[in-house]
Amino acid sequence: MPLFHYSRNSRCQGHLGGVEKFAWHLHRCLGARVYAPAADRPRLFEQLGRNLVRSRRLDGALVVVDGGYLGALSAESSAYALISLMHGTWAWRYHVLEGLPYERLRNRAEVRIQAAAWKNPRLAVVACADHVAWELTDFMGIKRPVTVIRHGVDTELFHPPMRREPVGKKPVVIHAAADRVKREKLIPLLAELLPEFDFRFLGVKSGRPEDEAEGWRRGDLFLHIAAKEGNSYAMLEAMATDLPAVVTSVGVFAADDGGCRRHARVIDPGLPPTDLPAVADAIREAWERRREYHPREWILRHATLETFTRDWRRFLNRIAAERGFPTYDADYYADRS
Repeated sequence: MPLFHYSRNSRCQGHLGGVEKFAWHLHRCLGARVYAPAADRPRLFEQLGRNLVRSRRLDGALVVVDGGYLGALSAESSAYALISLMHGTWAWRYHVLEGLPYERLRNRAEVRIQAAAWKNPRLAVVACADHVAWELTDFMGIKRPVTVIRHGVDTELFHPPMRREPVGKKPVVIHAAADRVKREKLIPLLAELLPEFDFRFLGVKSGRPEDEAEGWRRGDLFLHIAAKEGNSYAMLEAMATDLPAVVTSVGVFAADDGGCRRHARVIDPGLPPTDLPAVADAIREAWERRREYHPREWILRHATLETFTRDWRRFLNRIAAERGFPTYDADYYADRS
């Protein structure tokens, strides 16, 4: 019984973003075959789905899709089983940006698409963090089973440096703020408030995980200022290299997954654009208390590739059993991927 990842994101063959990294890990650890259109166009996404169904390639397969975007596939099909991986909800994203309640957001196109899919009991749903599950069941009010499986990190690749103490230089604050406003406005303002620190953008363009890991190891402190996040790979990778961090209360830190809050200086998501002096104070405090944080310990307990593989394997076999499909042999497909 094969496993597929079907995404509308054309970049999912690479490693540059969260959806792409998840697809790569599903391929690497569980042997999933990854399908995505050549460009980010709905028409191409739909056509790819129709071709997969017409060729009967999906028959007897487990198919993971991004969010509630099913394309040309149907949760009602008896030929294959659909699994929706939730990186986050559009409803919560709009709420964070505009402060509106769900009732005033439910008719927006993206929210309607996701809600319609997730209300279908035939669609299995996985959330990548506790707060993402909460967005669906509590904020959107869709009362249905949701399985939480956190992303995993390659802890052999993303490991701490032999020594992490600045000698005769400013402590380096690494950030991965790809957003132009953050990178070109917020970060320079923070740098003015904190001349004793050296702010650097991770900025790995190669997409090679080895280069990203080396980039994290060049830092002394990690700064993650996001208003909305599902479960950031940047945050997990920085934690795996044991970087002390200042993070906004998003992703795994929003619901304190596994007690992760004690391993970082957590601030309110609304602080970065409104109260930069408070953010600066948090960075100073995190640096002074850096030896009290042990983020890699949390990763080793809750977010390794081994736990990712184990939890997905259990979940896939449960879904297979419910649909009357054969047991999913992850080792067989991973060896042939």
